[in-house]
Amino acid sequence: MESRISGLKKGADAYLSKPFEQEELMVRLEKLFELRQKLQARYRSLQPEAAPENKEDEFVQKVRQAVLANLSDETFGVAQLCRTVTLGRAQLHNKLKALTGQPTSHFVRSIRLQKAKELLESSGLNVSEVGYEVGFKNPSHFSTAYQEEFGAPPSKTRK
Repeated sequence: MESRISGLKKGADAYLSKPFEQEELMVRLEKLFELRQKLQARYRSLQPEAAPENKEDEFVQKVRQAVLANLSDETFGVAQLCRTVTLGRAQLHNKLKALTGQPTSHFVRSIRLQKAKELLESSGLNVSEVGYEVGFKNPSHFSTAYQEEFGAPPSKTRK
């Protein structure tokens, strides 16, 4: 009896004494699975998962702001971003990939290109100037990346 109590105190869900019947084992397992499923369904139905989402949103926003703050710096890349957000390269990559579905370098590039699109639509800068403004060293590389991202050359964005 003492070992049963000890086992239950240590987190066991059930305790069977030897010898036990196979049918009893199967019924206990079935009931444990049912209980687990009910608990999972209950926790899934509770909507307030806002705290983890907010922290995730906060992290993505922090990374986005770091990129935007260094937007025109053509040397700003993953290494500098890691230092800015105080994470290792692998940690940053894994976290961004999990939250955004993009590797770090693609995430940085998409922020640059999104800002370029905004500038093309709202400013009087020409395509080359916009490319330099968002951190591209080479206007032709900018145009190629822009077309890959948006399906049209940057010159077509301007109206």
